[in-house]
This record gives sequence, structure tokens and C-alpha cells, in this order.
Amino acid sequence: MKKTFYRIGEHFTERPWDRPTREAVEVWWNSFKDTKYLDQFKIWIGGGVLEETTTWDLDIIITGQFKYPADLKHVLDEGIRIGLKHWILVNKK
Repeated sequence: MKKTFYRIGEHFTERPWDRPTREAVEVWWNSFKDTKYLDQFKIWIGGGVLEETTTWDLDIIITGQFKYPADLKHVLDEGIRIGLKHWILVNKK
């Protein structure tokens, strides 16, 4: 069996992600909503998961003002990390 390896920035997984379901997105959100610095942003979930179409990723849109670029990087990294932990590919816009 061929081994699979995916790298997204600093994050990686050896297991392919699943198609996101509303339940999986809820689990992701319940973990992600407590992310440090998230209070500086508004998070919008969009894309195929809301339209109930066949999709391989969870699209999120992040808006708002941040004090430091590192705050935004932390939020983006946590979204991806938590997504991969729950086998969801998080695609930020």
C-alpha cells in the first residue's frame, strides 16, 4: 500500500482528509472558536458544505483588523491544525 503524505504550511498528515459534513464542521468549530486572538476577527463559513454539494474542503473567510501579523498567522495555523486533527481540509480565503 502506498503511503500518503500531505503538507500544508507547517502542518502535515499521513491520512487523507474526509469530505466535510455539517457534523464535522460543528466539531471543528467547537475546537476552533477558543483559538487565541480569534476575538480580533469575524469568521464566515462558506462554500460547498453550506450548499450541501460534494466538496473536499471547508471554506472559511476571515475578516477584521489585527494588531500583529503573527496574530493572523496563529489563527490561520490553528484552523488548519484543528481541521487536519479532525480530517478536514480547511481552506482560508
